[in-house]
Amino acid sequence: MKRLVVCMVGAMSLSAFAMTDQEVCEAYGVALATNSSKGQVKFISELKSRVESNTWTLNAEQCNKIAMESKHQFNFDLALDFSTD
Repeated sequence: MKRLVVCMVGAMSLSAFAMTDQEVCEAYGVALATNSSKGQVKFISELKSRVESNTWTLNAEQCNKIAMESKHQFNFDLALDFSTD
């Protein structure tokens, strides 16, 4: 469990500039799953920046689908971690 939390915090602290649009949406899904307001704000900020610079490549439906899949996967992995302890 601790390993999972450390990995997620480390992944979310990576520079957003190195992330693809899909990875930004995935990180948003994890932020939703963990109730991380900091991660959610980071997503909105990154999304706004990329839209303003015309570098955002996904539509809202695509990003939402990716985020929800990421959220559900995070929750599933968390449940598996708790069930094996």
